[in-house]
Order: sequence, then C-alpha cells, then structure tokens
Amino acid sequence: MQKPVLGYDPAVPGAVEFAQVEARISRMTDAELVEMNDHPEDFEPWALELGRAELARRGLPAEQVLQLRSENAAEETKATLGRNAASGRLIAWALPLVALLALPLIGVIRSAISRHESKGLSETCAQMLARAAGGIAVGNAVKLDDHSLVTNVAIEQIREHPSGAQTAAGIGVMFDVDGNSVPALTTGSVGIDSTREGALGVAIEEWVTGYGMPIVNALARKGKTLRVGAFDVYPGPTGIRGSDPEHLENLHETFFQEVGSALPQLVSGPSLHALSILVVRRPDGSLDGEFRVDGQPSDRLKQLALRAKWPKSEDTYMLKQYYVLTAAGGGDPAR
Repeated sequence: MQKPVLGYDPAVPGAVEFAQVEARISRMTDAELVEMNDHPEDFEPWALELGRAELARRGLPAEQVLQLRSENAAEETKATLGRNAASGRLIAWALPLVALLALPLIGVIRSAISRHESKGLSETCAQMLARAAGGIAVGNAVKLDDHSLVTNVAIEQIREHPSGAQTAAGIGVMFDVDGNSVPALTTGSVGIDSTREGALGVAIEEWVTGYGMPIVNALARKGKTLRVGAFDVYPGPTGIRGSDPEHLENLHETFFQEVGSALPQLVSGPSLHALSILVVRRPDGSLDGEFRVDGQPSDRLKQLALRAKWPKSEDTYMLKQYYVLTAAGGGDPAR
C-alpha cells in the first residue's frame, strides 16, 4: 500500500473521522492490537501510534502477547490471501483517506463528481456555514454583513469498507471571497458514516467547524484573536487524538513564540493566509507531523514548529490546528 504524505487528519481536534477511528481502536481485541503492532507496514503512522498506545495501556504480560502472536499467525495461515482482518483493516482502510484529505488540498479533482452533485454539496456547505456564521445562504453563496463567500465542493474520494458497515468520504472545498478566488483557503475534510450521503454530510460539518468558521471570523474580525507581529491570527478548534496533553491552554502562545518572527517570510501579500498544523508527539518527546502554509507543505514552517515546546503527555497524542492570518489593524482582510 502506497502511503500518502503525512497529513489529520486531523487530525484530530474535533474531527469526527479521527474520533471514530480512535474509538474503533479502543474496541479492538487484544489479539487485533498485537496483530496491528506486528504489521506496521499496513498502517499509517498515527494509526499505528494510537494502536501501540492502546496496547501499552492494557499492560498485557509478555507471555500473553507471545501467545496472541502465535494464535494470530495460525489464523493467518488458515485465511485466504484476500481476507481482511476485520478490525485492523478498518483502520488501514480509513486512515490513508484521512491522511490525504484532513489537511488543506490544492489539487481538487473535480472529475470525480458530477456537476449536479457538486452543485448540491456546495449549496449544502453554504447553508451549514450560513447557519453557523449568522449569514444568509443563496445557492452556494453566503451573504454576511460585509462579504460574500462562495463554497465550491468536490468529492476527492469515496471509500467503502469491504464489510459495508462504514463509508469514508473526502471532500475538497475551494473558497471565493467577494468574487475572488483565494487558493490559500482551499482545504479538505473527511467524514465517516454508515452511508455515502451521511459520510459526505459529516465531512461538510467538519469543514464548517474546523475551517469555515475561522475564515469567517477572520473576515469579520471577531472571535478569539491573537496578535502576532504584523498579523492578526484567528485559530480554529484544537483537535486532539490519543492521550490528553498537559497545559494545552498555552498551545498558541508556545507555537508562535517559535514561528511568529518568521511569518513575514512565510506568507506574502495582503490577502488572507492560512497555517495548518498536524503534530504527533510520543512519550519520549520525539515529534513528527506536517505543516502547511497556504495549503502547501512547508519545510521551513516544520523546522520552526518542531522547536516549540509542545505539551507533554505520558502517551502518544496527535494534534491538529488551523489558523487564518490577516494583516493586523482595522483594514478589510479580503482586500
């Protein structure tokens, strides 16, 4: 299986897709967790970390782990080559899609969806965003006090689990502000549900909460705001999967202590900008993740971010965060 570039996810903070995967891991049997640990090549890194953390939490004696490993090997020998291990393969099935679409995407594949369905999803997205933001939806446009926003939704991928129990849907959302396309705000989200339609609905809900509302707040200059040098920063909800870290309330300040001075070099131009963060922190303090500026992976942002003192935890956790940046002051951020 070809693994995509590390991405949320996630994530992560409030992302339904990660919550469902994490919940599924917590319900896996001891044998399934041992099998997952013994076949790391079958899983995305953050899924593997969550599985190993759950296995460690259960504290199985070494002799029991060896017995389970032996039983798994015997069962695998009996199985056909095409058999999927029901629980473990659910994680392997869902997480590649999450990796691809939980963080902002630029190359939205419109050929994967009919014009009619794309129009319907875009209008649904606008309606949800209008309700959350207190605006009015007209087609796929959202009318706010001072701005008009247009959502263009495309399906990136639909994946149905072989058992038919769950479907994962990944969407890409392109965003126009006052008639102008803003590629920096192109984002992606994933939903998991028992039906295709339900999964698409969850993906749109996740997009509105995690991405749409921070964008609206930046345009309206309302909600929680951080002043970082020459920028006003509007954070989305923080998503955590795995063990809850300590002192999460200091996350934004800690991050921008390392990144803030480099923002003028990371972003340019007067328009809206976005930073996307996905961090995996292990108990030994080692870090991994993906960091994007205006939807594009940024090695420089990653170098700076990994210097930050990320919250400590006794177990592995995964953190997802989205920021929208505008020029500081009272000017119109869309201009």
